[in-house]
Amino acid sequence: MGDTSTGFIRLMIKQEQRKTWVSDEWLRLQTDRPSTHGWYDMVTKRLKELSKGKVRLMDNQVWWRYDDVLKVFKEGV
Repeated sequence: MGDTSTGFIRLMIKQEQRKTWVSDEWLRLQTDRPSTHGWYDMVTKRLKELSKGKVRLMDNQVWWRYDDVLKVFKEGV
């Protein structure tokens, strides 16, 4: 029987990271509606400025820092 603790630890780290990072897919769902037309582009532009162009790639998609997303939403882009 193999050691499954390493896989469990990786899973826990991924779950913890998801608490501090927001997927681009989630962000798009929040900002890509007729009532918020164009917000996705403005929000991601501001997020790129805050993160200095650095993003996290996980599960083959872009993830943004949760705190930066909240900051941008509070700014009222």
